[in-house]
Amino acid sequence: MSAVIDASALLEVVLDPNAGALAGRLVGEDLHAPAHVRVEAMNVLRRQRNAGLLSPAQAETAVAAVMAAPLRLWPFESVADRAWGLGENATTYDAAYLALAERLAAPLITHDAKLPRVPGARCAVEVF
Repeated sequence: MSAVIDASALLEVVLDPNAGALAGRLVGEDLHAPAHVRVEAMNVLRRQRNAGLLSPAQAETAVAAVMAAPLRLWPFESVADRAWGLGENATTYDAAYLALAERLAAPLITHDAKLPRVPGARCAVEVF
């Protein structure tokens, strides 16, 4: 089965060894994401490192895990039109995840509680 994963869920698995429910949900899934997922995740890790929330070593380990995550990445162009259509109610980044989930008829796995409430989105959104 396929699922789309966003940066918040990816980071939850990478940073929290106790993310059991989420990790269990992802077992056996072919994970897909827009190509910007790694950039978005690394930006969060950079902010956490710079704020002292992660040590440099923890941040480096997390970056390596993000880069090694087994994801099928999709170019933004493949979802741009639909992301634009959802963009009145979501960031372009979030709209791209929703658009990809719609395109694949797959659920979006996220840690972001606002995504299921985006008006006009036509996909299942599972919040962990």
